[in-house]
Amino acid sequence: MLQRRNIIQMADDTWIQSEVNVKALEDGTPVASEVGWIVYTEQETADACQPAIDFAVQL
Repeated sequence: MLQRRNIIQMADDTWIQSEVNVKALEDGTPVASEVGWIVYTEQETADACQPAIDFAVQL
């Protein structure tokens, strides 16, 4: 079972996603957890994203 909580904070050109995941057994006993903090920033042009696109295509 996966228990997930996301919080998203938004501004004009940036947003932040805070994520907490708890992996648990069917009886609710937690077995693992992870915490993430991701900052997204708007790029001035699409060209700034090209290196990430090229990398993802290779996966």
